[in-house]
Amino acid sequence: MGPVELLIIAAVILVLFGASKLPQLGKGLGRGIKEFKEETREVSHPGPDAQPLNPELRTGTQREVVDVVSTELPRDGRSVVTTEVRERQG
Repeated sequence: MGPVELLIIAAVILVLFGASKLPQLGKGLGRGIKEFKEETREVSHPGPDAQPLNPELRTGTQREVVDVVSTELPRDGRSVVTTEVRERQG
């Protein structure tokens, strides 16, 4: 975006909101950006409370997934997941 486009956008904002509302809009925008950055930082860098999942605390579904992934492929070449599903169905 060039300087002309930025001036047009600034003029439209000034007309829509008026000069008295601009400081409030800027303050709200700054707070929103700050909060967004804090949240994305927390997601990308978990705090000291985040710990790896203890194998003893895994749910039944998690255990099944780990068991299925850790087993070897059957000799006939079928996938493990297909074999597990067929065995459970019948």
